[in-house]
Amino acid sequence: MKRKVRYSLLCILLLFSSVTTGYAQRGYTMNFLSLVPQQNKFNPAYYTRYGVYVGIPMVSNVQFQVFNDAFTINRAFIQRLDTKLIDPVGIISGLSIENNIGLEFNMDFLSFGFKVREHNQFHVGFGREGYFNALLTKSTLSLLLTGSGNFLGERGTNALSGNSFDMSIYDALSLGYSREVNERLSVGGRLKFLSGIANLYTVRSNVELFIDDGHDPNIVPYTRFIKPDIALNGSFSNLPRDSSLLYVMRNFQSVALESLLTAPNPTFNNFGIGIDLGAVYQVSEYVTLAASVHDIGFINWNTGVQRISSQQRENPFVFSGVGQFSDIINDIDGLIIQDIFTALVDSLIDYFQLQEVDTTLTSYRSSLRTSYNLSFFYNVTDNDQIGVMWNSKLGRRKYNALTIAYTRSLGRGFQICINNAIINNNAFNFGGGFVFNVGALQLYAVVDKISSFNVVDWRAANVQFGINLGLNRTEKDPNKRRLVRDFTPRDRTGYVNDRWAW
Repeated sequence: MKRKVRYSLLCILLLFSSVTTGYAQRGYTMNFLSLVPQQNKFNPAYYTRYGVYVGIPMVSNVQFQVFNDAFTINRAFIQRLDTKLIDPVGIISGLSIENNIGLEFNMDFLSFGFKVREHNQFHVGFGREGYFNALLTKSTLSLLLTGSGNFLGERGTNALSGNSFDMSIYDALSLGYSREVNERLSVGGRLKFLSGIANLYTVRSNVELFIDDGHDPNIVPYTRFIKPDIALNGSFSNLPRDSSLLYVMRNFQSVALESLLTAPNPTFNNFGIGIDLGAVYQVSEYVTLAASVHDIGFINWNTGVQRISSQQRENPFVFSGVGQFSDIINDIDGLIIQDIFTALVDSLIDYFQLQEVDTTLTSYRSSLRTSYNLSFFYNVTDNDQIGVMWNSKLGRRKYNALTIAYTRSLGRGFQICINNAIINNNAFNFGGGFVFNVGALQLYAVVDKISSFNVVDWRAANVQFGINLGLNRTEKDPNKRRLVRDFTPRDRTGYVNDRWAW
């Protein structure tokens, strides 16, 4: 059974990647859809067209993203007659030194905005955000896929060290303000009051692995020894106070997940602050520049704080590599995925000798994942716009994206956008979206970060949709404020004066 469980580690990973596939908290298309009030989330200086807008509760803005920069179905499997086999060489050839797998979500429970004296706009929102991210090294995945032959006789930390896990879920109450300073410049900011619901992250993950090469007569040939030095910090405010962190990990999918995603968060003990800043500058009649920075801030976790760590004993363990995928599935007689996951976590806890640590740790602080955007907009015609955006996370050189987009406005209430993003070394990540207004009702939907037209080659996917009510809409586009001629009065030279269109 334990061997099947170890096999299941890769199976779950591949099953996950086959329906998912990138690392960023937001999609890219929304930055180019100026009809949508939620565009303000990309840059708090974006000035929406509505005198008043209200998001329909629970569906005003729903965003879900899954990412995997390690696998694709085509790379993971090869066809042999009437069955599919895991292709270790194909998988390993596409791996980076570090590989991320996870998901992110964002849901607005409440959102609305209103203008005051034309040049001032306020935005209010309340929602839940979260992410799960696992970082797996190429060495670890190679060990899982091909076995331990490459590590015979080697005592060191190359094979199983360097992996990490990071999870955070929190509620955010946001207060935003946009201001047209003058005819060319708009600025904005957003202050977010955060209430942490759950957090779990790896403090350290050093694992010493030794595989006997058969030359020591005192050791059974090819015995594996493992000596882990792993520590994790965690805080779960929605769980009973007497629940241990190990209990949460062992029962995460059945106990914690439901309470983390759906249960209300009545306390504000895990308090945090976040700040977004932005600016938009109209260079000319056709060119607009924009810049913003997101999530400058932190959460101070002080409720249900616990730490677990390994006992750091060197123990022998058994490892058999990964076999045929179809055989693995067929050998699990009636065992469902939830049971596999539970058994897998139990095995990892045992292998890594994790236990509750008696410590004086009562609080710790986690930083928000700060990112910035630089945007360029060029108005080809009144209804056609070309846009470029650079997106990056501060301190994370790997997570950069350059997006090129074309946006077309079809009448007063319909807008479409198509784009492609160059993410890290992936040159093709397609996206698109639309906005459709029927009177005061607005519907919008976005799908982006799609790396292939063939589902089995997907590496990233982001979905976002919502419904708004918008009132007192003006024709002014925050990214396309055209200069128009005012033929009276004329100045002393006889030339007409320029003014801004409203």
